[in-house]
Amino acid sequence: MSTAAAAAPPGATATVRVSNIPFSAVAAELLAFFDSAVVAGAAFACEIAASRRGWLSRGHGSVQFDSAAVAARAVDLASSGRLPPFLGSRLSISAAHVDLLPRAPEFTLRAHGSSLLVGNRVAERELEVGRAWDDVRAEVIPGKRRVDLYLEHDSRRYKLEVLFEDIRECFGCRADGVAAILLQLTYAPRIHTAISGPTIKSKFTEERFHACKEDAKFAWVRALDFTPNNCFGECSTLVLKLREGAPVSDFLETLPFSGELGELTISSMDMFGSSAKVVPIVDCPSGFSVPYEILFRLNSLVHMEKLVARHVNGDLFKVLEDIPIDTLRRIFEKMNKLKSTCYEP
Repeated sequence: MSTAAAAAPPGATATVRVSNIPFSAVAAELLAFFDSAVVAGAAFACEIAASRRGWLSRGHGSVQFDSAAVAARAVDLASSGRLPPFLGSRLSISAAHVDLLPRAPEFTLRAHGSSLLVGNRVAERELEVGRAWDDVRAEVIPGKRRVDLYLEHDSRRYKLEVLFEDIRECFGCRADGVAAILLQLTYAPRIHTAISGPTIKSKFTEERFHACKEDAKFAWVRALDFTPNNCFGECSTLVLKLREGAPVSDFLETLPFSGELGELTISSMDMFGSSAKVVPIVDCPSGFSVPYEILFRLNSLVHMEKLVARHVNGDLFKVLEDIPIDTLRRIFEKMNKLKSTCYEP
Protein backbone atom coordinates (compact mmCIF):
# COMPACT_ATOMS: atom_id res chain seq x y z
CA MET A 1 0.00 0.00 0.00
CA SER A 2 1.37 3.41 -0.97
CA THR A 3 2.16 5.72 1.91
CA ALA A 4 1.53 8.94 -0.01
CA ALA A 5 -1.20 11.07 1.55
CA ALA A 6 -3.70 13.02 -0.52
CA ALA A 7 -3.91 16.78 -0.10
CA ALA A 8 -6.65 17.80 2.31
CA PRO A 9 -9.00 20.68 1.48
CA PRO A 10 -8.67 23.84 3.62
CA GLY A 11 -10.51 23.55 6.92
CA ALA A 12 -10.67 19.75 6.78
CA THR A 13 -10.43 17.71 9.96
CA ALA A 14 -8.25 14.66 10.55
CA THR A 15 -11.32 12.49 11.26
CA VAL A 16 -13.53 10.37 9.00
CA ARG A 17 -16.91 8.76 9.52
CA VAL A 18 -16.96 5.01 8.96
CA SER A 19 -19.99 2.80 8.33
CA ASN A 20 -20.54 -0.91 7.54
CA ILE A 21 -18.39 -1.86 10.53
CA PRO A 22 -18.99 -5.53 11.44
CA PHE A 23 -20.97 -5.78 14.68
CA SER A 24 -18.37 -8.11 16.17
CA ALA A 25 -15.51 -5.64 15.68
CA VAL A 26 -13.91 -3.79 18.57
CA ALA A 27 -12.15 -0.43 18.47
CA ALA A 28 -8.62 -1.80 18.78
CA GLU A 29 -9.15 -3.94 15.68
CA LEU A 30 -10.52 -1.01 13.69
CA LEU A 31 -7.61 1.22 14.74
CA ALA A 32 -5.06 -1.44 13.79
CA PHE A 33 -6.74 -1.92 10.40
CA PHE A 34 -6.52 1.75 9.47
CA ASP A 35 -3.00 1.89 10.90
CA SER A 36 -1.87 -0.48 8.17
CA ALA A 37 -4.39 0.05 5.35
CA VAL A 38 -4.05 3.82 4.79
CA VAL A 39 -0.65 5.16 5.90
CA ALA A 40 1.49 3.06 8.21
CA GLY A 41 1.14 4.18 11.82
CA ALA A 42 -1.05 7.20 10.98
CA ALA A 43 -4.28 6.21 12.77
CA PHE A 44 -4.62 8.04 16.09
CA ALA A 45 -7.97 7.22 17.70
CA CYS A 46 -11.30 5.61 16.89
CA GLU A 47 -14.78 5.24 18.27
CA ILE A 48 -17.52 2.75 17.41
CA ALA A 49 -21.02 3.94 18.18
CA ALA A 50 -22.89 1.72 20.64
CA SER A 51 -26.59 1.45 21.43
CA ARG A 52 -25.71 1.82 25.09
CA ARG A 53 -22.42 2.38 26.86
CA GLY A 54 -20.44 -0.81 26.39
CA TRP A 55 -23.36 -2.70 24.83
CA LEU A 56 -24.06 -3.56 21.18
CA SER A 57 -22.30 -1.90 18.26
CA ARG A 58 -24.35 0.25 15.89
CA GLY A 59 -22.07 -0.61 12.97
CA HIS A 60 -20.69 2.88 12.42
CA GLY A 61 -18.16 5.16 14.06
CA SER A 62 -15.26 7.56 13.56
CA VAL A 63 -11.52 7.30 13.06
CA GLN A 64 -9.08 10.14 13.67
CA PHE A 65 -5.71 10.21 11.92
CA ASP A 66 -2.50 12.10 12.55
CA SER A 67 -3.34 14.62 9.85
CA ALA A 68 -6.14 15.83 7.60
CA ALA A 69 -4.10 14.71 4.59
CA VAL A 70 -4.17 11.09 5.76
CA ALA A 71 -7.91 11.34 6.44
CA ALA A 72 -8.41 12.58 2.87
CA ARG A 73 -6.41 9.61 1.61
CA ALA A 74 -8.65 7.21 3.56
CA VAL A 75 -11.73 8.72 1.90
CA ASP A 76 -10.06 8.48 -1.52
CA LEU A 77 -9.08 4.82 -1.04
CA ALA A 78 -12.59 3.84 0.03
CA SER A 79 -14.36 5.76 -2.75
CA SER A 80 -12.09 4.24 -5.41
CA GLY A 81 -12.48 0.69 -4.06
CA ARG A 82 -8.79 0.39 -3.15
CA LEU A 83 -9.33 0.07 0.61
CA PRO A 84 -8.96 -3.58 1.69
CA PRO A 85 -11.98 -5.21 3.38
CA PHE A 86 -12.16 -5.10 7.17
CA LEU A 87 -13.14 -8.45 8.68
CA GLY A 88 -14.77 -9.30 5.35
CA SER A 89 -16.74 -6.04 5.13
CA ARG A 90 -16.33 -3.15 2.69
CA LEU A 91 -16.21 0.01 4.77
CA SER A 92 -17.89 3.22 3.67
CA ILE A 93 -15.90 6.34 4.57
CA SER A 94 -16.71 10.05 4.45
CA ALA A 95 -15.14 13.19 5.87
CA ALA A 96 -16.20 14.24 9.38
CA HIS A 97 -16.73 17.85 10.39
CA VAL A 98 -15.47 17.40 13.97
CA ASP A 99 -12.44 15.56 15.34
CA LEU A 100 -12.83 12.89 17.99
CA LEU A 101 -10.23 14.63 20.14
CA PRO A 102 -9.23 18.31 19.83
CA ARG A 103 -5.95 18.27 17.94
CA ALA A 104 -4.10 20.23 15.29
CA PRO A 105 -5.09 18.80 11.89
CA GLU A 106 -1.51 18.78 10.54
CA PHE A 107 1.98 18.04 11.87
CA THR A 108 3.07 21.52 10.83
CA LEU A 109 0.66 23.03 13.35
CA ARG A 110 2.13 21.13 16.31
CA ALA A 111 5.26 22.06 18.23
CA HIS A 112 6.71 19.88 20.97
CA GLY A 113 9.48 20.82 23.37
CA SER A 114 8.68 24.53 23.32
CA SER A 115 9.12 27.06 26.12
CA LEU A 116 6.34 29.37 27.30
CA LEU A 117 7.01 32.79 28.80
CA VAL A 118 4.23 34.76 30.49
CA GLY A 119 4.78 38.43 31.21
CA ASN A 120 4.18 42.00 30.12
CA ARG A 121 5.69 44.09 27.36
CA VAL A 122 7.26 47.21 28.79
CA ALA A 123 8.51 48.40 25.42
CA GLU A 124 7.80 47.40 21.85
CA ARG A 125 10.62 44.84 21.87
CA GLU A 126 11.08 44.23 25.59
CA LEU A 127 9.30 41.66 27.74
CA GLU A 128 9.36 41.35 31.51
CA VAL A 129 8.72 37.70 32.40
CA GLY A 130 6.72 36.68 35.43
CA ARG A 131 6.70 32.93 34.83
CA ALA A 132 8.18 30.40 32.39
CA TRP A 133 7.73 26.72 31.56
CA ASP A 134 9.75 24.31 29.45
CA ASP A 135 8.64 21.20 27.56
CA VAL A 136 5.40 22.85 26.42
CA ARG A 137 3.35 21.40 23.57
CA ALA A 138 1.59 23.88 21.31
CA GLU A 139 -1.12 23.07 18.78
CA VAL A 140 -2.98 25.43 16.47
CA ILE A 141 -6.52 24.25 15.71
CA PRO A 142 -7.88 26.42 12.87
CA GLY A 143 -11.31 24.75 12.89
CA LYS A 144 -11.86 25.84 16.49
CA ARG A 145 -9.96 29.11 16.00
CA ARG A 146 -7.70 28.62 18.97
CA VAL A 147 -4.23 27.67 20.17
CA ASP A 148 -3.88 24.91 22.78
CA LEU A 149 -0.85 24.97 25.06
CA TYR A 150 -0.11 21.90 27.18
CA LEU A 151 2.21 22.12 30.17
CA GLU A 152 2.93 20.54 33.53
CA HIS A 153 3.05 22.46 36.80
CA ASP A 154 3.61 20.92 40.23
CA SER A 155 3.07 17.43 38.74
CA ARG A 156 -0.34 18.37 37.32
CA ARG A 157 -1.25 18.66 33.67
CA TYR A 158 -2.78 21.87 32.37
CA LYS A 159 -4.15 23.06 29.06
CA LEU A 160 -4.35 26.72 28.11
CA GLU A 161 -6.80 27.66 25.37
CA VAL A 162 -6.03 30.91 23.57
CA LEU A 163 -8.90 31.95 21.29
CA PHE A 164 -8.05 33.72 18.05
CA GLU A 165 -10.49 36.52 18.88
CA ASP A 166 -8.65 37.09 22.18
CA ILE A 167 -5.35 37.68 20.37
CA ARG A 168 -4.87 41.41 20.09
CA GLU A 169 -1.55 41.17 18.25
CA CYS A 170 0.56 38.28 17.00
CA PHE A 171 4.20 38.77 16.07
CA GLY A 172 6.99 36.58 14.84
CA CYS A 173 10.18 37.34 16.76
CA ARG A 174 13.36 35.91 18.21
CA ALA A 175 13.92 35.41 21.93
CA ASP A 176 17.24 34.27 23.37
CA GLY A 177 18.41 33.56 19.84
CA VAL A 178 15.60 31.18 18.88
CA ALA A 179 12.45 31.62 16.81
CA ALA A 180 9.42 32.65 18.85
CA ILE A 181 5.83 33.81 18.57
CA LEU A 182 4.53 36.69 20.69
CA LEU A 183 0.82 36.79 21.50
CA GLN A 184 -0.55 39.99 22.98
CA LEU A 185 -3.86 39.03 24.57
CA THR A 186 -7.03 40.93 25.34
CA TYR A 187 -8.25 38.26 27.76
CA ALA A 188 -6.42 35.61 29.75
CA PRO A 189 -6.27 32.05 28.37
CA ARG A 190 -8.92 29.56 29.40
CA ILE A 191 -7.25 27.25 31.88
CA HIS A 192 -8.10 23.54 32.15
CA THR A 193 -6.62 20.79 34.28
CA ALA A 194 -6.67 17.05 33.67
CA ILE A 195 -8.55 14.89 36.18
CA SER A 196 -9.06 11.15 36.18
CA GLY A 197 -10.42 8.42 38.42
CA PRO A 198 -13.36 6.04 38.81
CA THR A 199 -15.85 8.88 39.16
CA ILE A 200 -14.65 10.76 36.07
CA LYS A 201 -16.59 10.13 32.89
CA SER A 202 -14.39 10.02 29.82
CA LYS A 203 -15.70 8.30 26.71
CA PHE A 204 -12.28 6.72 26.15
CA THR A 205 -12.47 4.95 29.51
CA GLU A 206 -14.57 2.20 27.89
CA GLU A 207 -12.11 0.19 25.80
CA ARG A 208 -14.41 -2.05 23.75
CA PHE A 209 -15.65 0.72 21.47
CA HIS A 210 -12.90 3.32 22.00
CA ALA A 211 -9.19 3.24 21.27
CA CYS A 212 -6.47 5.89 21.29
CA LYS A 213 -2.70 5.76 20.97
CA GLU A 214 -2.32 8.36 23.71
CA ASP A 215 -3.70 8.40 27.23
CA ALA A 216 -7.24 9.74 26.86
CA LYS A 217 -8.77 8.28 30.02
CA PHE A 218 -9.22 11.64 31.70
CA ALA A 219 -11.30 14.77 31.40
CA TRP A 220 -10.30 18.41 31.02
CA VAL A 221 -12.11 20.65 33.50
CA ARG A 222 -11.92 24.42 33.91
CA ALA A 223 -9.46 25.58 36.53
CA LEU A 224 -8.35 28.80 38.19
CA ASP A 225 -5.00 30.49 37.75
CA PHE A 226 -2.63 27.92 39.24
CA THR A 227 0.44 30.15 39.52
CA PRO A 228 1.41 31.45 42.98
CA ASN A 229 1.63 35.02 41.68
CA ASN A 230 -1.57 34.94 39.57
CA CYS A 231 0.51 35.64 36.48
CA PHE A 232 -2.24 34.80 33.98
CA GLY A 233 -4.44 37.44 35.56
CA GLU A 234 -1.64 39.96 35.94
CA CYS A 235 0.04 39.49 32.55
CA SER A 236 -1.16 40.02 29.01
CA THR A 237 1.66 38.63 26.86
CA LEU A 238 2.59 35.06 25.97
CA VAL A 239 5.81 34.22 24.15
CA LEU A 240 6.21 30.75 22.73
CA LYS A 241 9.85 29.88 22.10
CA LEU A 242 9.95 27.10 19.53
CA ARG A 243 12.63 24.47 19.32
CA GLU A 244 14.97 24.52 16.34
CA GLY A 245 13.30 23.25 13.18
CA ALA A 246 9.76 23.95 14.36
CA PRO A 247 7.38 25.16 11.60
CA VAL A 248 7.18 28.82 12.68
CA SER A 249 5.91 30.06 9.30
CA ASP A 250 3.02 27.56 9.29
CA PHE A 251 1.98 28.72 12.75
CA LEU A 252 2.06 32.38 11.76
CA GLU A 253 0.13 31.79 8.53
CA THR A 254 -2.71 30.27 10.55
CA LEU A 255 -2.74 32.78 13.42
CA PRO A 256 -4.01 36.39 13.13
CA PHE A 257 -0.51 37.56 12.18
CA SER A 258 0.45 41.20 12.78
CA GLY A 259 4.04 41.24 11.53
CA GLU A 260 7.67 40.58 12.43
CA LEU A 261 9.00 42.13 15.63
CA GLY A 262 12.68 41.21 15.44
CA GLU A 263 14.85 40.40 18.46
CA LEU A 264 12.98 40.50 21.77
CA THR A 265 14.78 41.57 24.95
CA ILE A 266 13.87 39.33 27.89
CA SER A 267 14.16 40.37 31.54
CA SER A 268 12.68 39.23 34.85
CA MET A 269 10.14 41.18 36.83
CA ASP A 270 11.67 42.79 39.92
CA MET A 271 8.30 42.98 41.64
CA PHE A 272 5.33 41.02 40.48
CA GLY A 273 1.70 41.85 40.94
CA SER A 274 -0.19 44.09 43.32
CA SER A 275 -2.04 43.63 46.55
CA ALA A 276 -5.23 42.90 44.61
CA LYS A 277 -5.93 39.24 43.92
CA VAL A 278 -8.33 39.76 41.03
CA VAL A 279 -6.81 42.40 38.75
CA PRO A 280 -3.70 44.59 38.95
CA ILE A 281 -4.39 47.89 40.69
CA VAL A 282 -2.31 51.02 40.20
CA ASP A 283 -2.02 53.05 43.40
CA CYS A 284 -1.06 56.68 43.79
CA PRO A 285 2.55 56.84 45.03
CA SER A 286 3.25 58.33 48.43
CA GLY A 287 3.65 62.10 48.29
CA PHE A 288 1.34 62.59 45.31
CA SER A 289 -2.36 63.38 45.13
CA VAL A 290 -4.70 63.16 42.14
CA PRO A 291 -8.51 63.04 41.98
CA TYR A 292 -10.11 59.60 42.19
CA GLU A 293 -11.39 60.00 38.63
CA ILE A 294 -7.82 60.26 37.33
CA LEU A 295 -6.71 57.20 39.30
CA PHE A 296 -9.73 55.29 38.00
CA ARG A 297 -8.98 56.25 34.40
CA LEU A 298 -5.33 55.25 34.77
CA ASN A 299 -6.34 51.81 36.03
CA SER A 300 -8.80 51.50 33.18
CA LEU A 301 -6.05 52.25 30.65
CA VAL A 302 -3.79 49.66 32.28
CA HIS A 303 -6.53 47.02 32.18
CA MET A 304 -7.25 47.79 28.52
CA GLU A 305 -3.50 47.52 27.77
CA LYS A 306 -3.24 51.13 26.64
CA LEU A 307 -0.64 51.74 29.36
CA VAL A 308 1.95 49.54 31.04
CA ALA A 309 1.54 49.41 34.83
CA ARG A 310 5.28 49.89 35.38
CA HIS A 311 5.14 53.24 33.59
CA VAL A 312 2.41 54.59 35.89
CA ASN A 313 4.97 55.79 38.42
CA GLY A 314 5.97 58.86 40.38
CA ASP A 315 7.31 60.65 37.30
CA LEU A 316 3.94 60.31 35.58
CA PHE A 317 1.97 61.43 38.64
CA LYS A 318 4.23 64.48 38.98
CA VAL A 319 3.24 65.50 35.45
CA LEU A 320 -0.44 64.74 36.02
CA GLU A 321 -0.62 66.96 39.10
CA ASP A 322 0.22 70.03 36.99
CA ILE A 323 -2.34 69.40 34.23
CA PRO A 324 -5.93 70.72 34.57
CA ILE A 325 -8.49 67.96 34.97
CA ASP A 326 -10.41 69.01 31.83
CA THR A 327 -7.24 68.61 29.79
CA LEU A 328 -6.57 65.23 31.42
CA ARG A 329 -10.05 64.06 30.47
CA ARG A 330 -9.39 64.89 26.82
CA ILE A 331 -6.03 63.10 26.97
CA PHE A 332 -7.60 59.99 28.49
CA GLU A 333 -10.39 59.98 25.90
CA LYS A 334 -7.79 59.99 23.12
CA MET A 335 -5.82 57.22 24.82
CA ASN A 336 -8.97 55.11 25.10
CA LYS A 337 -9.10 55.08 21.30
CA LEU A 338 -5.54 53.84 20.85
CA LYS A 339 -5.21 50.61 18.88
CA SER A 340 -1.94 49.66 20.55
CA THR A 341 -0.11 50.09 23.85
CA CYS A 342 1.59 53.39 24.65
CA TYR A 343 5.05 52.51 25.96
CA GLU A 344 6.20 56.11 26.52
CA PRO A 345 3.40 58.01 28.28
